[in-house]
Amino acid sequence: MLPAVEPASSRLRSHWATPYHPARAFLFERGLYLLLALDTWLLMMEHGGRYGVGGFNVAHFAWLDRLVPAPQPALYVGLVGASGLLALVAALFEVSRLDKLVLAASYTLAWALSMHDSYQHHYLLSWLLLFCALLPAVDSKQAASGRPPVAAPGLPLVAVSCAIVYLFTAISKSASDWRSGQVLRVLANTSSGPHGPFSWLPRGLAQLGVPDAVAWQTTALGVLAWQLLIAAGYCVSTLRDDAERPFLGRLCFAAWAAAALFHIMTELEGAFAIGWFSYYMLWVAFVMFAPAPWLQAVCAPIARLRQRIGGAVLEQTPSMALAASSSCLLAWIVAQNSDLPGVPQACIAVLAYLLVEAGYFVAQREVAVALRCVILPGVAMVGLFGALNLTSVRFDYYRRAAGELSRLGQLEQALVMYRKAERYAPAGKTRMTRIDKLQRELEAHDAGLPETGEE
Repeated sequence: MLPAVEPASSRLRSHWATPYHPARAFLFERGLYLLLALDTWLLMMEHGGRYGVGGFNVAHFAWLDRLVPAPQPALYVGLVGASGLLALVAALFEVSRLDKLVLAASYTLAWALSMHDSYQHHYLLSWLLLFCALLPAVDSKQAASGRPPVAAPGLPLVAVSCAIVYLFTAISKSASDWRSGQVLRVLANTSSGPHGPFSWLPRGLAQLGVPDAVAWQTTALGVLAWQLLIAAGYCVSTLRDDAERPFLGRLCFAAWAAAALFHIMTELEGAFAIGWFSYYMLWVAFVMFAPAPWLQAVCAPIARLRQRIGGAVLEQTPSMALAASSSCLLAWIVAQNSDLPGVPQACIAVLAYLLVEAGYFVAQREVAVALRCVILPGVAMVGLFGALNLTSVRFDYYRRAAGELSRLGQLEQALVMYRKAERYAPAGKTRMTRIDKLQRELEAHDAGLPETGEE
């Protein structure tokens, strides 16, 4: 007699309902949120000066153009700043499903407002943030103990989405010009000089006596195979904790090695301007593919640290009113010293939102949760203050805004922005040459003289 075959519908249901180690959900969320906070503050915020220049805009979706015809810098920077604040709060402690949805909406609206922000990976990140709202509630203690296992659609949706990303990129490399190695050869000779993406592989093969054409073709097919392997790994990643299917662990380990190699090589080559996409994908691959005991070992010190620090803070805080006052003071300090449009509004909005949430938990007699909602805004404000004052965010914001204004011929406004950029210029990155040039051009224009065109 032939063995009974499990119906396809049952296999599909098992994909979404198979239990997995709680550390996967815990670490996926915390790492994603921490990376997002840094990404929004250190990479996205500096581009805000381009918004509204020239009064022209094209949003990612037509209906947004009707709602916000020409978004201004304050709106974009405010949304990005608020997203970073909420993300840091979510990275530190458990937040509600509503908080996760608000964060996903704020971040998505920020990049969707304009094609100025055209990184394709922002689409994927918005989906991943939405899937976080479908993850099970897991605290650090449960993640460190591994008991009980959890089952919820959030992580399987993450796995399927990542599998689609790698499968699509593999399909895009099935064209003959890629399979022949010609695309890699061109990239190696144009995009980044003699050290293009993965170019060391064909050169290494050539030194072993492999014909040049075969070496490039082998490398191109190898990259395609890597991405197919990664996609296959993601398809089964949430099933790997099932003890009855140990072979899935070996597949996932191979996919993890392929993903790590691919993204590390991409970053080292530096030929693709894709923001922090590689860092996100390296973290997701670690969480989805690493053996559960490894993840549990990572969660153990986190659980001890959070219990020690979190417990001490909650026990030693004199009153909720004092904690709220401290968060308000920190928000005021950041708002007064940010010198970026939209940041004060972001601080006020996030602070007000979390204080209202704290009031709700007080009404529900969940005082410990309410106290956390009151304390965390202050912690997030400290993080934003550090990002603004310890990095070149403000310098990059104003120099980019000045460059955009200068290209459109708005020299007076560009000069103002360059002078503000100079205020925050790191060592060796002065813009005084450009400031002097613009000053001479404006003086010549006012005097009716021809512009010098000097640099």
